[in-house]
Amino acid sequence: MIGKYAPNHENNTLRYLKFLKDKTGVKDGRKIKDFTPEEFEKLWWAIETYEGKKKGTIKIVTSAKSNRDKKQIIAVQKNKKGVIISYDVDGLGWVSKAEGIQLARRGEIDAVIAISSAGNPYLRTRPGIDITNLENLG
Repeated sequence: MIGKYAPNHENNTLRYLKFLKDKTGVKDGRKIKDFTPEEFEKLWWAIETYEGKKKGTIKIVTSAKSNRDKKQIIAVQKNKKGVIISYDVDGLGWVSKAEGIQLARRGEIDAVIAISSAGNPYLRTRPGIDITNLENLG
């Protein structure tokens, strides 16, 4: 998990891994799905502690259209740094990040607008649906 979500080019992965092992007590190579509820709770707390909990905001965009009438984001395109730069919207094709945000503001696509801690808007999937992060579509 650490190598994928906290890669060496962004973090000191050895220090991060040692911190998580120390805080959870899990010293073997078990997968997270095999953690006990207590171990998982310790892991969650340790990640929040290491990363530094940051509050963000999610602005839920509503409109007269029901969610099933809204267009779906079916894929994303990322730049070399892994940042989403465009969205493939079912029936519209590829739109830029700015266009995607405007479509969400108008309630035309099934997404919510989130604001990063730096104040930059980006799109997230609506709470309560299976794909919790549009990054998974890229």
